[in-house]
Order: sequence, then C-alpha cells, then structure tokens
Amino acid sequence: MERTADPVDRRATLLAATADGRRVFEENRRRRNERFSQILASWSEADQAVLAAMLGRLTRDIETALTRP
Repeated sequence: MERTADPVDRRATLLAATADGRRVFEENRRRRNERFSQILASWSEADQAVLAAMLGRLTRDIETALTRP
C-alpha cells in the first residue's frame, strides 16, 4: 500500500495498491474464478443463466438499498 498526501486536503491520506498488491489481488481473483468454474461446470446453461440473472437482481437491489436514506 502506498500512501500520499491528498493535494486538496493535506490532513487526508490517499492510498493506492502497490504493484505487488495488485499482483496478489489478480492471483486471488484468478483462483476464485477458476474455483467457481469448477463448481458450476455440472450446471446446465439454463441454471447458470438463472444464477446470473438473480445475482444481477441482488446487485441492483443492494445498490438501491444503499442509496436510500
């Protein structure tokens, strides 16, 4: 993690991932996606489509809930 002073508000600190941090993140993402692919390999295309639709709905509902006061 790299820290730099916020140019607008010098009291604040901006954080950015280092190259090593981004590499670890991408490796974890690759492993997770590979594992999901293995788990879903036996599902029919129709079942996978239903899952994708429902996850999309869940994401939209969460976003909506987070924007409400």
